[in-house]
Amino acid sequence: MTPPEFCIEGLTWTVLNPRSGVQSEEGVWVRDDAATVELLDQRTFLVVEQGCRLAGEHMAARRPKEAHICLTTVLGRLPSPLGRWNATGWALLALGHAHFSAKHWDTARAVLTDAMWSPGVFGNPWAHRIKGQVHLELGERDRAADDLARAYLGAGRSIFGETETACMSLVAEVVDPPDGYHALP
Repeated sequence: MTPPEFCIEGLTWTVLNPRSGVQSEEGVWVRDDAATVELLDQRTFLVVEQGCRLAGEHMAARRPKEAHICLTTVLGRLPSPLGRWNATGWALLALGHAHFSAKHWDTARAVLTDAMWSPGVFGNPWAHRIKGQVHLELGERDRAADDLARAYLGAGRSIFGETETACMSLVAEVVDPPDGYHALP
């Protein structure tokens, strides 16, 4: 689940919502803020919202197993195809974070990769940050560099916090900031 500090007003992909995406020619569901799309019914969205909030509370209390149960329940309540819903991306992103916290790197990578296919997740700086960190843990340097650079370009240095020096070091290797821009140490 995107932490509140990265829910950016005006950037709808950072906010949990009941919207579906639109299906592209390739068959992928993508975000289209201007399109009229199907919405989850209010009851389902309320269950999803409450489940994601409870999972967030479990994660804040360092209880990834309990968060996993909440998020699996949320995913089970969403109508098929799952990949069409913004809420699916949120639940998968949060589930990937639970696996990340438990250091289940391979599972975290798989879940976070699936999350990226949900409308509105690709481009979310926090989603790219955590996925990049998983790739870094797995020794997948090129993939890590791609996602960490996307996170940095989307939100700046603050996306990594004070302790993420390995992430910032890799970003500094691949991102060539414009002249006069000194966000990197």
